[in-house]
Amino acid sequence: GTLPQHFKSELLFKEELVCVVSKKSPYMDKLSLKQYTDSEHIMISLFNQEQSIPDKGLARLGVKRKARLKVPYFSSAIDFVVNTDLIVTVPRRFVSNQKLRSDVRVIGTPREIESFEYLMIWHPRLTTDAANEWLRSQIRRIANHLK
Repeated sequence: GTLPQHFKSELLFKEELVCVVSKKSPYMDKLSLKQYTDSEHIMISLFNQEQSIPDKGLARLGVKRKARLKVPYFSSAIDFVVNTDLIVTVPRRFVSNQKLRSDVRVIGTPREIESFEYLMIWHPRLTTDAANEWLRSQIRRIANHLK
C-alpha cells in the first residue's frame, strides 16, 4: 500500500505470522480472533509504535490488540512471554530459524490474520544498472534459500 506506483518490484516470498506463548499458556494450537484480541500482547514496535502487518489487518476488521509491552526486537519479545499469559506475534521464518527456549511454544494466529509478502523494490532507472542487477540477483539467491 505504500509503494510508489512507478517503482519496480519483485516478490521474494510469502510469509505468515505465528504466535509465541509461554509453555504454561492456556492456548493450544491456534487462537480465535476473540482470544487474540482479548489477550494482552507484546508488540514489536517497528513503525509509528505499531507492528504494522497484524495491526493494519486487524484495523480493517475493526478490532485492535491490547499492547501490554512494546519492544524493538522479536528475540527479546519472545523472552518476555515466559511464565506470562502474554502473546507475541512474529514471522514463522523467524521462529523456524531460532533455537527457541524450552519454556515457550509456537501456536497459530487467528485465520483472519493474513500472510504477507516480502518484496524487492527498486527505482525504474536502476533496472538496467549493472551493479543494481547484480545486487538484485544476490537478493534473489538468498531469498530462494529462505523459501
